[in-house]
Amino acid sequence: MEIVERIKKIEEIIQEIEKREIFSIYGGNLPFFSYLFACIFKFLNSNTLVILPDEKTAEIFYSDILNFTDENVIFFPEYERVESEISEINFERVKAILQINENKKSTVVTYFPAVIKKVPPFEKFRKIEIRKGQKIRRDNFIDLLVKCGYDVEKEVVEIPGTFTTRGGIVDFFPPFSEFPLRVEFLGNYINSIRKFDVSSQSSFEKIEKVYVSPLSEFFAGEATEKFFSQVDGISFVVNVEKYLKKGNKISETINEIIENSIIVGENIDSFKKGKIFFFNVFPTVERFKIGDDFIWNC
Repeated sequence: MEIVERIKKIEEIIQEIEKREIFSIYGGNLPFFSYLFACIFKFLNSNTLVILPDEKTAEIFYSDILNFTDENVIFFPEYERVESEISEINFERVKAILQINENKKSTVVTYFPAVIKKVPPFEKFRKIEIRKGQKIRRDNFIDLLVKCGYDVEKEVVEIPGTFTTRGGIVDFFPPFSEFPLRVEFLGNYINSIRKFDVSSQSSFEKIEKVYVSPLSEFFAGEATEKFFSQVDGISFVVNVEKYLKKGNKISETINEIIENSIIVGENIDSFKKGKIFFFNVFPTVERFKIGDDFIWNC
């Protein structure tokens, strides 16, 4: 009976979402919410944005939800302030925006500090296709790499976000590629594109095309837009109270996010609005006492 009631409640939540109603979900915990959202996302035909209170909680949620769904789930981390503007974390932010731009249904998992900073308009994050046989001057291709944020190396390419040249060959390492790439020019045409090994510097596989994109938001343009407003879909805010308990204040941006999101929390709080769906979820310790046959009680 409890399972039937739980399924019925999830169906009602989906109906409320499809009607674009703003409501609240309470009584769960993080593992349950990851399961619940995986169920919800499966039946929605729109993007979903899940905002958690902090990085650690967001990473746990992201890891949990991947166990329940094979849908397109994207993690969006907080911007890392470094002198060069280039870092692995900033690569991940760009990668997330590029994935969102592909217009595939996706679930974006993030946290408040990551969405506060404004970003360039999503349309500025373009993937420029470079194809074998394409007409392009070697110098123009180098200019493209520089504008996207690639650093030139004097000798060999070993780390992502760098390139080097020798004669009609340009080696570069896209941050989203497992291997660096070697582009060989013949006159003003691309003669070949090959993967190569970092340690031996030997090429081993030809490919037909590659994409070049900005390495960080800095190289995509001026940060004028709110990340939240550019993700077209349904947004959920999880455990706002935990964010505030750490001494954080509600800024204008966060208040706008809360006002336009479905509120989700372990306990009913002052942010509740609209219809409330309540789940009575046993603590993990209690669930182990009961066994595998009974997990959540609605």
